[in-house]
Amino acid sequence: MKKKSSVPSKRLAGTTAPESSVMSSAVPKSSETDAQKIARLERELLEARMLSDVYNEIINVAEEKFNIQIRKKAGTKQ
Repeated sequence: MKKKSSVPSKRLAGTTAPESSVMSSAVPKSSETDAQKIARLERELLEARMLSDVYNEIINVAEEKFNIQIRKKAGTKQ
């Protein structure tokens, strides 16, 4: 059985969990110029688009290989 601590956890005390390293890179630094910010955001956008393409291709391959439908049809209701 897990022993309970007398100190409440930070989540229970109302504070939020620290941000992950992925999110902290998205926070602009005060010394960042507008041109640097634009360049950083363009890189992040390109990375997000490439990741989306990879996910779509994975779904396409899985649908063909296993002969199943993964994507939901546009007109269906739940």
